[in-house]
Amino acid sequence: MMALSSPLSKGVILADEVGLGKAIEAGIVLCQFWAERKRRLLVICPASLRRQWAL
Repeated sequence: MMALSSPLSKGVILADEVGLGKAIEAGIVLCQFWAERKRRLLVICPASLRRQWAL
């Protein structure tokens, strides 16, 4: 979570090879933001994953 702790950071992008746990990591980050009452969250993902990320 080092990228999120920087006062200069306005956000974070998770990008890596397929199957390395980006969805799980993104879920953890979203849960943390939600717990901190940060409600303006944007998830950008391929169209094939829209159902997985729908609220």
